[in-house]
Amino acid sequence: MKICSFCNSEVPEETVSCPSCGGNAFSPVCPNCGEVIREGLVCPVCGVHAHQAPKSCPHCHATFYTRVCPSCGYISGLGMPAKPLSKKKSDVDTTIYWILGYMFIFPIPATITTFRSKKHSLLVKILLSLTYWTVYAALSYLAVRNQL
Repeated sequence: MKICSFCNSEVPEETVSCPSCGGNAFSPVCPNCGEVIREGLVCPVCGVHAHQAPKSCPHCHATFYTRVCPSCGYISGLGMPAKPLSKKKSDVDTTIYWILGYMFIFPIPATITTFRSKKHSLLVKILLSLTYWTVYAALSYLAVRNQL
């Protein structure tokens, strides 16, 4: 499909002159997104060539204009589907482990600082130190279990 540059009528590709106004200057329409390409032959929105034919995915039969099928991940040219995307932990899950690990990764200095403090009683100091070491052990266990 192409658009007449004079009257903006849609005309078929094989048309030489516009049936509405008789003009002979046409702008191509992007086959992917439908944008009218005013300059050149490449769509300014999606980058598809104006006369590019769509590819058909052999796995899911979807049509696409890029190298990778957006439906199933098939990569054209390689002749095989893309590796399935593994379920990766979200960055938030991983980040919280790093933050907590950073806070409690060195329980020895935290324990020393706690016992040097004169603000707390001995019982509070022991409970704080046990908390540091418990969190450290739990994070170590989670890191090994989840292979962070």
